[in-house]
Amino acid sequence: MFEVNAYLSADTRGPAMQEAWFAWVLECKRRNGQTETREGFGKLTDTENRINIRAFGIMLARLRAPCRINLYTNSRHLHAVLANGWLAGWAENGWKNSSGKEIKNRDLWEGSWEWIKPHEIIQALEKEHAYSSWMRMEIKSRTEKDREWSELQKKMEETLNEEKAGEPNGS
Repeated sequence: MFEVNAYLSADTRGPAMQEAWFAWVLECKRRNGQTETREGFGKLTDTENRINIRAFGIMLARLRAPCRINLYTNSRHLHAVLANGWLAGWAENGWKNSSGKEIKNRDLWEGSWEWIKPHEIIQALEKEHAYSSWMRMEIKSRTEKDREWSELQKKMEETLNEEKAGEPNGS
């Protein structure tokens, strides 16, 4: 079983619906001793917990064989679910919590369970890890590029609207 260090970070702020970037890095040692990394980024519109669950599933989908995963994340929710073993219990109980109520975000947890089952996950809640600074810098850069693109699109629309307003009727 390969051992993988997995780093996951999302730029989310609170439980409200939001658009946020996430970043992940998978780091593993090959048989020849070389360290190999894969990284990914994405932007989702959802709640904080749903963004983190979706990003986790996206990251795990990159793994092609069962692994021992050392997960480093800044998501308290993801950490709590994995650290307390709730996910396996929910799956066994038909996606209901200990009170018999359907769990929140069932659709995502149930879908992610298929990606999670083959792996042994050892996790830690880490606001800072080996890739934290780089991830923040990349997410900030991508956010700024998005903002610049949105401003450019807005200016183009305004210019087009001004040009249309200046045209005589029937042209």
